[in-house]
Amino acid sequence: MARPKARARVDSASKPARRGPIQERRDAALTTVRHRDGWDNVFTGLGTERDKRRGAGVVVLTLDYNQAHDLYRGDDMAAKIIDEPSREATRRWLDVQIQDDKVASELVEKEERKLKAKKLFQRAMAWSRAFGGAALLMGVEDGQDPDKPVNEKNITKIRFLTLFSAQEVYPASWYADPFEEKYGLPETYWVTPQGFATNVRTTRVHESRLLRFDGVKVSRRQEVATRGWGDSVLVRVLEVLADFGMAWGSAGHLVQDFSQAIFRMKGLIEALSSGREQLVQARLEAIEMGRSVVRAALIDAGDSSEGDPGEGFERKTTSIAGLAELLDRFAVRLAAAADMPISRLFGQTPGGLSSDDKAGTTWWTERIEGLQEENLLEPAEQLTRYILLSKEGPTKGKEPENWSIRFRPLRQLDPVQEATRRLSNAQADAAYVQAGVLMAEEVATSRFGGDAYGEDIVLADELRRKMEETPEPPPDDGIDPPKGPPGAPVPPSKNGKAAPPAAPPAKAKPGAEPPAKSAKTPAKEARRG
Repeated sequence: MARPKARARVDSASKPARRGPIQERRDAALTTVRHRDGWDNVFTGLGTERDKRRGAGVVVLTLDYNQAHDLYRGDDMAAKIIDEPSREATRRWLDVQIQDDKVASELVEKEERKLKAKKLFQRAMAWSRAFGGAALLMGVEDGQDPDKPVNEKNITKIRFLTLFSAQEVYPASWYADPFEEKYGLPETYWVTPQGFATNVRTTRVHESRLLRFDGVKVSRRQEVATRGWGDSVLVRVLEVLADFGMAWGSAGHLVQDFSQAIFRMKGLIEALSSGREQLVQARLEAIEMGRSVVRAALIDAGDSSEGDPGEGFERKTTSIAGLAELLDRFAVRLAAAADMPISRLFGQTPGGLSSDDKAGTTWWTERIEGLQEENLLEPAEQLTRYILLSKEGPTKGKEPENWSIRFRPLRQLDPVQEATRRLSNAQADAAYVQAGVLMAEEVATSRFGGDAYGEDIVLADELRRKMEETPEPPPDDGIDPPKGPPGAPVPPSKNGKAAPPAAPPAKAKPGAEPPAKSAKTPAKEARRG
């Protein structure tokens, strides 16, 4: 007997409700939210295809060398963005510190002054910010061709430093081994000087003979497009710089039209339509002539009895309400894009309660110190090292074990601040000496052994080695040494403690010779006689 097929039971509560188009779009939006960060709103179009923001995109306004050159040359704000950090980073310059040899340190600094290192480093940093890169060619005399690495064991002297822009120096070969320390960096460069009509030749130079100053670097792909260098800092501020310039240009036009003269003349339209323009022009010249002679506009009063209002002259001023605040906002935006305080970029302190801009000054100092470490320290160390290795240099070709480069402080304290700083240092020094961390000789030499007050403490390794080799005296336990014959009672010591009794003399072993008597002094012999 065939069994009837079972019917699936469907309750009315389990039936899916019929959804309208609005509910379907809402469910689709909620589903989208589960798979993407952000918010969508199908009713307002936020986050959907109807969102106006979806039409926005990133556009990079690149600069070639000629455009960057023209901006650097002709725009005051662009020049300040480029020059101000480089000037501040090299303003106080640096000190070469060789441990226990101040004379050699001063001679190295003198050699760098002969090479005009401070001036060339400032220009190299400025060119790297303007054009994306720069290089200083060192005239190293080592008996090698320019395309060979520097022979550090055969350096005679550094003859010169020559500055080139990124347009004049570009890579010829690269370090291609990914397991090398310098992977991805140029190994040799082509150097082609520009600006000379004759006697121009391209020379291949090894990277060890160049001090490199990079611009803004983003990725290796960008370096390929810029021939191994970076971008100009003006690339990121170009659009903001253009807005700022146009805003101030528009303000200049408003000032020119700030007060407009309006002259009302009866029958003007009729005179112009009938070809009597010369009559109108003559009347305007007469009015202007009267203004220059009697400093007043002479106009016809008309006849009120006949309904003639006569001529009229007035000035209409253009409202510039809110213009100053708007220009200030453009200035703040440009300072943010340039990564500079307003007081440095525009030469004035901002308004408000904190008009001295202490926070901006502190931030600017820290930023410049960071640029020194990032852009100047490595080239300065390389140049100094070659000078130390020079056989005709201050150290006769022997590189000292302990030497360093230290940029001088950018901020100079007033007398009160300087006294407070020295007092704080003195208290810290006294605590370190008391704890045995430092020696008094190290503090005295480091603080007051040079031409100026020293900020850092330099450890005297040679003196410390001598101190370690010298045996220390036995510690004083506060107990007086015993007096009197062996075994005699000992009076209490000054601190109230009794000293241990003197040890009895050692007994001689059988068969051993008696100890030799000590020689008597002439004084004792005289007393016996």
